[in-house]
Amino acid sequence: MIIFHAADQENSEKRPEVAFGSSIHRPAIRFPELATIRSRWSAEINRNSFRSLPDYDTSQREHRLLNPSLKSRILTGLRSRRVVLAILVSVVVVVLATVIPLRNSKGQPEPEEGEVFEIVNASLNTYAVDLFDWEDYNGSCEEFVYTVPTTPESNSSTGFVYTTLQYHLSATDIVTVRLNGSRSPQFTGRLFVDMSSDPLKSDITFEVNVNASSSAILTQTTFCFNHHNTTRGLLINTPDSFDVDDTVFLDIRVQLPWNSTIDGFITFLPEFSQELGNIHGVDLLYLEGYNAPISCQYATAGDVTINNMFAPIQGTFNVTRAMRIEASQSSIDMDLTLTQLTAGETISFEVTAQHSPVLVNLTLDELGPKVSSEQNENSIYTISFVTQVNSHNGTVDLSLSQNPSLAPASVIQTVSIRTSLADSSVKMDSRIGGPFIVKSQFGATRLRDNGNTLDAAGQGRTVEIGNRTRTTVSGNVGWAGSFLRGDNGYYGNALDILSTLGMATLELV
Repeated sequence: MIIFHAADQENSEKRPEVAFGSSIHRPAIRFPELATIRSRWSAEINRNSFRSLPDYDTSQREHRLLNPSLKSRILTGLRSRRVVLAILVSVVVVVLATVIPLRNSKGQPEPEEGEVFEIVNASLNTYAVDLFDWEDYNGSCEEFVYTVPTTPESNSSTGFVYTTLQYHLSATDIVTVRLNGSRSPQFTGRLFVDMSSDPLKSDITFEVNVNASSSAILTQTTFCFNHHNTTRGLLINTPDSFDVDDTVFLDIRVQLPWNSTIDGFITFLPEFSQELGNIHGVDLLYLEGYNAPISCQYATAGDVTINNMFAPIQGTFNVTRAMRIEASQSSIDMDLTLTQLTAGETISFEVTAQHSPVLVNLTLDELGPKVSSEQNENSIYTISFVTQVNSHNGTVDLSLSQNPSLAPASVIQTVSIRTSLADSSVKMDSRIGGPFIVKSQFGATRLRDNGNTLDAAGQGRTVEIGNRTRTTVSGNVGWAGSFLRGDNGYYGNALDILSTLGMATLELV
């Protein structure tokens, strides 16, 4: 509203009215008119062509009815999704319940009544099959089959039945102790191998103590002793099936004569713990388990192979040709000495560990002089020792040293460490020499030098750094300025540590 001055108000009252269309304009108040609304339905045009606009409160109520609140919309959407998800889950459950039994039933015999635990066929490592020429893994019982009597002795306090078997075998050729290729958690045992306490004995002695939960399950266990062929030794045939309360435990003790010259001692005992005492006189030692520990107090052999998937491997070994270890989710802890008996031979140490931590103290020893392909100072020497350790998610901790009686930096060796997700560390003895490279693709590297080391003659260790970054460090280790290298290279020496995501460390002790 416009308020005029009092004088102007008087003058305006005296002025004549201005006709429409004049150039003189004045403020005017215009009242709102009725709004014209077109109905959506033709039937209502005649009777309700015009209506007035609703007031504010009525408009808000109509708006709420047409547009539900955000909370209600969310709740409605969640209810719809839950219904759809419930339908999908029901369909999946019905399909799985129908398809899986049909697939499992094809080609499989119906289980016997009362059978709970299934016997799993555990195929032997292909390396052993090729090595021992085991075409028929189950072998054959040619000489002597022992079946447990139907009325064995029983223990009144435990209710178990038991019996004892004894067997002798000449200490030559190959000797085996193994199951018939099947394993069950209800068929377990322990193997202990040691040298005989009687130095006059010349045969191998087998003693098997059998404990079972019942006579019925015990009589289904047979023992085969072979005198000849590549299955020479003890073969244990497990029962075809087990009831829920059936258990069999075997305590197997093997004594080797002091003057034995056995070509090979081979085991395949998936559910058995295996323990070796102070063993010698065995050229080839092959131990295979599955989920029970394998340990050795001290063993000297030409070739040693140990396979164990889910239980620890530990011991002390002196090997003159090759050492192989294969593990999946176990732990490896051992002291190993690689000894070169003849000049020119290459002694190897190989570890394949998927998720197993590896802790090894490795000592290199040479009994023969070095051999070169050409008799000149720049020729490439024959590599005496080759070490390879591969691990996916298990840490690697390797301590590398050489026999103190050998001249510093005189051993020709190569070491290759490969890890994917775990850290790797190598401690190199002060008497080991040669070039090195430490690398981590996405992790970090570390080089530790514990200082200059002097030998008896006063010669010192020298470390030469070639390249050093966060992910790579390389160089060479020598004595008294000599880096054991010629015009054609480093004489075959190499230390190579590579990790993908873990930290790679080289420590110069």
